Amino acid sequence: MRVFTATLLAAMLTGLSAAHADGYVSLGVGSRAALSGNLGSQFQSEGISAGRLALGYRSGSLAIEATAFGNGLGSMASDADLATASLGVDLKYHLHIALGIEGYGRAGLHRTWLAQSGQPKSLMTGYQGNGHVLGGGLQYAFELLPVVDAAVWADYSRQAFDLSNEAQQSMSGTADVITVGLSIGL
Repeated sequence: MRVFTATLLAAMLTGLSAAHADGYVSLGVGSRAALSGNLGSQFQSEGISAGRLALGYRSGSLAIEATAFGNGLGSMASDADLATASLGVDLKYHLHIALGIEGYGRAGLHRTWLAQSGQPKSLMTGYQGNGHVLGGGLQYAFELLPVVDAAVWADYSRQAFDLSNEAQQSMSGTADVITVGLSIGL
């Protein structure tokens, strides 16, 4: 954790010296999550989508994002509708390809909870823990208005979870999601 924090801080300080710096907000909707590990054996995600909201700051090729994201889940053992709810910090590195098209890689750390809406109440909602996300994608940047930059994007993310509850029962796994979205400059 300390190594990641030091690397993140150094990257931010290095990136702040670039000539181009912008804040942005980003919203995306994702496909159903492909689950593995304990998550895949206890939950399903057929017909359930994912979503991501981010507030970011980009300087040159480097961006940092505060993210909120989640994946819908259905319990295999009951009719409970659950979801992973995560808050995290991601670091993105953009690479110019051509004519407003960029590729990017993304890595981040997050805190995740299993949340539930509706009834019947599930025992799974007590799980929480830390994890990481790795991903990459493409975006097309354009000028929405004379003073507002925007970008449409599509990316693939793999979120890894290590969750536990108060009884020290643990659950781990991954969720792979393809997300499409829009970013608007602030």
